[in-house]
Amino acid sequence: MTGLKAGDVVLVHSERSWVHALIRFFSRSHKEEPTHFNHVGMMINDWQVAEALMKGLKYRNVHEVYGPDSDTQVLVVRHLDLTQKNRLELIALVGRDMLTYAGYGWWKHAGHFLDWGLSRAASFVTRQEYDLYLTRRLFRTGRHGVCSYKVGAWFKEIGLSFRKPINQLQPDDIADEICWWVTRYHKTKMAWMHRWIVAAHTLKGRVAKAVLP
Repeated sequence: MTGLKAGDVVLVHSERSWVHALIRFFSRSHKEEPTHFNHVGMMINDWQVAEALMKGLKYRNVHEVYGPDSDTQVLVVRHLDLTQKNRLELIALVGRDMLTYAGYGWWKHAGHFLDWGLSRAASFVTRQEYDLYLTRRLFRTGRHGVCSYKVGAWFKEIGLSFRKPINQLQPDDIADEICWWVTRYHKTKMAWMHRWIVAAHTLKGRVAKAVLP
């Protein structure tokens, strides 16, 4: 993966653990296509990715952890309207959160799982689509959070939103906001609406077929 820039969003598909499979399963809405991404991070330069992990907010070498020899697959996407000022702001926000982040908020996944169950039940009973945001309202982003909360918060602070409350965001929500437009409107008249492009990827097989333009 070459030519990466600060502010690029790194969407991760991993089969390393049953936890990753559970995150994808519980991220899937009623009648939605299969969820492909269970983790998300953000580049802070051309080789380091900032990620909210179990041991805290970390910088990692993207080529070592997500390179071609890794057992994970990644899609790196870029918003075309990001300016150099925006990129510097994002780097500063990550640096700020490095000092205050208290660790991964595993219990916040419980809110996602409960809302998933309530949404599925409501969709089944009413035959309509629901994405309920009930228990997640109780969780503030605060000093603990999950990966998607941090990426969503950083972009929100520079004026770009993934159109959901931070406490509602999952990697799949960020992917839906980005990849839906990338896959369906890439190189067409509608591409200007969200302005995301594929910067790099190591996707293969069914994931590549489902996601790439």
